[in-house]
Amino acid sequence: MKVLAVIQSRHPYSFGDKCVLPVVVDFCLNKITDPEQASLPFEEFFIQCMVMVKSVLECKEYKPSLTGRVMNENGVTFEERKKNASNTVSGIVSSLLPNERIVLLCNILVRRYFVLTASDLEEWYQNPESFHHEQDMIQWSEKLRPCAEALYMVLFENYSQLLGPIVVSILQEAMNNCPPSVTEITPALLLKDAAYAATAYVYYELSNYLNFRDCSQCSENEVKAH
Repeated sequence: MKVLAVIQSRHPYSFGDKCVLPVVVDFCLNKITDPEQASLPFEEFFIQCMVMVKSVLECKEYKPSLTGRVMNENGVTFEERKKNASNTVSGIVSSLLPNERIVLLCNILVRRYFVLTASDLEEWYQNPESFHHEQDMIQWSEKLRPCAEALYMVLFENYSQLLGPIVVSILQEAMNNCPPSVTEITPALLLKDAAYAATAYVYYELSNYLNFRDCSQCSENEVKAH
């Protein structure tokens, strides 16, 4: 999968062929969202699947061209062929990511991959300073959670109008299921932490969906409760 990701980044038009890109991206999306894969210890494999999907979503060669047709006396220009290829691949990507699949991917990223694991919590408990230092210094493509966060931000950037209400609903659900009085580390508390992170990464896009004054008040109440 790592080799395929490199090929896609270096030869996007060739990789965008209808016999290549749909098969690879569909495979990656299925692996990322498949609940049976969640407990498998293949972190590097999932990272490369996420790298591939992220690369496709942010690839400028796969964005539809909004300019008109450019012709010269010899017919279709090279730039025109590239624009035609971009429009074709854009349609392929759209077919791979209908709204319901985009929403599913967003939910899976936040609810599964953003959540701190038992090993994360143990490392945090043993050496909090080292844990947070590593989170700041690590490359996004080296660990699963930072990679999921990077994919989430690109996904949201591409589909913000669709995902804005979804992220807010995850946050509201997490806050309702984990009141400020909760002090023990529970799945509900970990999900709330994940929902806060998901909101923070895209806060600039959520002003139409979320009252940040109310959220600030809730945060103050939590601090007082603890």
